[in-house]
This record gives sequence, C-alpha cells and structure tokens, in this order.
Amino acid sequence: MKTKSPTPLQILAVVKQILASPQYRQKAQLISAEIARYDTPTLAVNLLEQLAETKQPVLKLGSRE
Repeated sequence: MKTKSPTPLQILAVVKQILASPQYRQKAQLISAEIARYDTPTLAVNLLEQLAETKQPVLKLGSRE
C-alpha cells in the first residue's frame, strides 16, 4: 500500500489480492515448511537455560536441532 493510513476498504482489497495470488501462497508454504523444520520447544529451552546460566542476553542462536 502506498499510504500510511489505509482505509478498511484498501486493506480489504490488498488482503483479497494476496489471498488470491499463487505467488504469495507458494512463498507462504515455503516459509511454513522452513519454520516446521525447527524444534521450537528444544530451541526455547536451550535459550532459556543459557540465559539462566549467563544472566546475559542471548545474542546468537545456536544451530538447529
């Protein structure tokens, strides 16, 4: 959208365009597949354990599990 304050109708038009677009659907499926490859609970536990041990912000993520 080329406006900072879109109207509800403008938002609706863009959402309909996105939902009807095969390109957006394909990209969304690729992103979904990438996210599904993460073991999110294990990653969260590892980050929380590191935070608890170091009491420092966790700035760099480890490898995927």
